[in-house]
Amino acid sequence: MKTVVLSFMFLVFWNFSFSQSLSPTLISSAGAYAEGNGISLSYSLGEIAVTTLTTDNLVLTQGFHQPQLTGTGIPDKVELDWKVNAFPNPVQDQLNISIRLEKPVELNLAIFDLTGKKLLIKKLGQIPADFDHSIDFSGFANGIYFLRIQTSDKKYNRIIKIQKQ
Repeated sequence: MKTVVLSFMFLVFWNFSFSQSLSPTLISSAGAYAEGNGISLSYSLGEIAVTTLTTDNLVLTQGFHQPQLTGTGIPDKVELDWKVNAFPNPVQDQLNISIRLEKPVELNLAIFDLTGKKLLIKKLGQIPADFDHSIDFSGFANGIYFLRIQTSDKKYNRIIKIQKQ
């Protein structure tokens, strides 16, 4: 019995001594390796993503032969050229709002108090390029308010701090 166990152990160890060692090999067109601040980074071009690891501020993707290049970016923001003036500020009774736009657009107005509570909402609809409007502040208590003027698609808005005396 001892001979059988010893023979079996000999065969197992002999098998491991001739087994091949597989280490990852990569053939790619470009890549680099860098170290700094206790971090090392190596990369190569042309790998397929097989694992992605993420933290709050880092993303690591590793693997072999990426099939396609995917670019990300932020498109250029096209600004709406508009000028908004609210006067008199501080206001007592009537707040006058003057809006100058490059083209007619749909606008909404809202008045908020310091807690963020909406006190007034006005849908102005499609307004011309030059537009004047008045809001009655006589019913509001003295304090600080915020006037928000926003396009109906909510892409553009202006917030103006208004003081009621």
